[in-house]
Amino acid sequence: MNGGVAKADLGVEDIEAVRRGSVNLIRHIENVRSFGVPVVVAINHFTSDTAAEIAVLREAAASQGVEAHVCRHWADGGAGAEDLAHAVAALAGAGTAQFAPLYPDDLPLIDKITAVATRIYRAGS
Repeated sequence: MNGGVAKADLGVEDIEAVRRGSVNLIRHIENVRSFGVPVVVAINHFTSDTAAEIAVLREAAASQGVEAHVCRHWADGGAGAEDLAHAVAALAGAGTAQFAPLYPDDLPLIDKITAVATRIYRAGS
């Protein structure tokens, strides 16, 4: 699991594991930004998540200049993701997106694979 926690231990607060796993969140933020679109983070809340663990995720997102919203839609239906929906709508309506595909459509297949491998998965780095 992300952060190196065994599945059986996921219900135990482990702030350091969340901190270690947050590098994955930061990588996702970087990847989305590479397409020229603004980013908002959805934190899918689990019943065992603690306020301190959520704070670590919010801090990781904030370190990248991104808002993070806790989502409890699994328990509260649409109301559990309302804050996220408003944030996404605000970003979409802000007109700041400058979408750029990862590669041109006419690029040879091997070059497309190389683009994904190097730009998304950081192959060779």
